[in-house]
Amino acid sequence: MAVVMRVHWRPIDVDKFIQYHREFHDQHLKNAGAVDMKLYQHDTDHNLYIAEAVFESWAGRDAWEAYFKTNTSAQEFGKKFDANVQSESNREMLIRIDY
Repeated sequence: MAVVMRVHWRPIDVDKFIQYHREFHDQHLKNAGAVDMKLYQHDTDHNLYIAEAVFESWAGRDAWEAYFKTNTSAQEFGKKFDANVQSESNREMLIRIDY
């Protein structure tokens, strides 16, 4: 079982958005409690991007929340990232079924 957080984004500057997503992946992902992260572009709405962060359990998701509340570097990164998106249209929490 894994916990997946899926967030839909509408970036203002796509190149910056992808750069920031990669920067987060490389510099913060593991420290924030996630084990993987993917970025997708929607097939019919090319201005919509979907990011998925994968956690081994709910404890990893809790660590993610704590990381952004307590880590100054992550907070500054979050401000820079948020300034480059028009909206966060949807956030979903999913449980991956392993079979």
